[in-house]
Amino acid sequence: MDELKRAHQNEMIIISVKDNRAQEEIKRNLENEGFTKIEVYEDVLQMNNVEFNREFCADFHIEKMDDYFERAEEADWLGVFWREDSVFYKMFQQLDLANVVELACGRGRHVQKYLDQAGHVTLVDILEKNIEYCRERFQGDSRIDYYKNNGYDLEKIKSESCTALFTYDAMVHFESMDIYQYLQETFRILCPGGKALFHHSNNHSDYKASCRNAPPHGRAFMSKDLFAHYCYKAGLTVLE
Repeated sequence: MDELKRAHQNEMIIISVKDNRAQEEIKRNLENEGFTKIEVYEDVLQMNNVEFNREFCADFHIEKMDDYFERAEEADWLGVFWREDSVFYKMFQQLDLANVVELACGRGRHVQKYLDQAGHVTLVDILEKNIEYCRERFQGDSRIDYYKNNGYDLEKIKSESCTALFTYDAMVHFESMDIYQYLQETFRILCPGGKALFHHSNNHSDYKASCRNAPPHGRAFMSKDLFAHYCYKAGLTVLE
């Protein structure tokens, strides 16, 4: 057990056991041995891989990412997206921000970079914790609406009501099936002439890759061509 603990001291342990008593016994034994990063998923045996990976990614961002979110606010991290010579920034400038959706907004670190140029902003995230953090951060700003969604659709946003949608630092972890759902929803909510900007994974070395098993940065299975194919199927046209 000591050798196992040393080898995996910085990793999360996931327990999936049908019998609740056995589950608690295993968890208690691990805790007694000094393991602290233990997650118990009650319904994992009833989930398919898409559902499980979605839940894993969301749960991981609840408690495990405080340091990440603090670091991501720093200038060098934000600069990847917002420097004038950034490819992201050059593409972002093509968006009409009259009514923009930021998908998987996290704790709102990008908002300050574009809010003054926007007419209306809808911040969307699967985690209530992140939505509440953004409510507090931008309280009193009537230009912003908040939407805690389910991780694969945007059903509360009206069809043909938005001029733009974008997402940074999040879709790289999404399941491809969820991405296709979001692309369909993007087609639905964008008004004629609207554009979307997606930061997605290009990890196609292993078809089993997901947020939980693709070191070091949890890039899920996706490729440039597969993403373009999904866009085509959803009714979208890849411009760049």
